[in-house]
Amino acid sequence: MLGFMRKGKNIRNQILNKELESIDHQIDRVRVIIKCLCIFARQSSEVYRELVHMNKPLNNCFKIIGQQLRLREVDI
Repeated sequence: MLGFMRKGKNIRNQILNKELESIDHQIDRVRVIIKCLCIFARQSSEVYRELVHMNKPLNNCFKIIGQQLRLREVDI
């Protein structure tokens, strides 16, 4: 699309809106991945036992790999 714009060709608003929505979605996806990586990086190296509710860590994993699953048409 950037190539079309550089050549001075017009892009329909519908196509432009669709591309902008895709870019916005990918930015949100990157934000979630970075947030999860920061949380992971700050974890202590000490080993200890604690009660863990598995929904939260699993949801974080799905946030990170969700796009790859969708691209492969995998539903969870």
